[in-house]
Amino acid sequence: METSSPILLYSAVSYLSYFLISWGNKLMNNHNLSDALNNIKGLILLNLKYLSGIILLGIPGLLLSDKYKFLLYDHPTFRNENLLTIWIVLLFSVVLISSLSVKKLLFQGGTISNSLSFIQRITYLSIRILFLLAYEFYFRGVLLFGLIPLLGLFSAITVNTFLYALQHLFDSKKEFIGCIPFGIILCLLSYNTLSIWPAFILHATLAVIYEGSLLFNNSFKTNLS
Repeated sequence: METSSPILLYSAVSYLSYFLISWGNKLMNNHNLSDALNNIKGLILLNLKYLSGIILLGIPGLLLSDKYKFLLYDHPTFRNENLLTIWIVLLFSVVLISSLSVKKLLFQGGTISNSLSFIQRITYLSIRILFLLAYEFYFRGVLLFGLIPLLGLFSAITVNTFLYALQHLFDSKKEFIGCIPFGIILCLLSYNTLSIWPAFILHATLAVIYEGSLLFNNSFKTNLS
């Protein structure tokens, strides 16, 4: 069975490798964008973390098997108007939540570097978006659809969400708790649309609004300037 050897082995090795990389960044106080911009070399290290995620989580799944490429290459299949409506509501909810979150952080005062060049900011966001595409292809693609034949839908989503939550172990308690229902929703979207694109768009929208607002908001002062 194609999913039982190279793909599941790749999934396990890739997951553990990226988890250890995230742990290393956490130990260096460089786990996320807010951390990275308080460190002179922080953004470079964070870019390297996400580039390693692209290589570990995204590329092997494309090279080892043709079985899951449809999740990336085919158009999403919204089986009825209700599903499409739900996705649109979720998208607007993500926009609202991410906008409110960044406004709260701006109100509290932050530590974002104004010395970054435009190229540095765009480079980070581009790498981040590509990483999230690889991330979704791994979690809501290869891992989810590889587990469904072995465990069934409910158990596959449970295991997927558990592993997804573990990758957020180094985030704040609020983010860790929030990733659980978010992960379940992304799994259900991918399963019901036979595509990772609806899940990716939600995830990328959340990241781009929040992190893009931090990068391009000139009201933030930096600890480095």
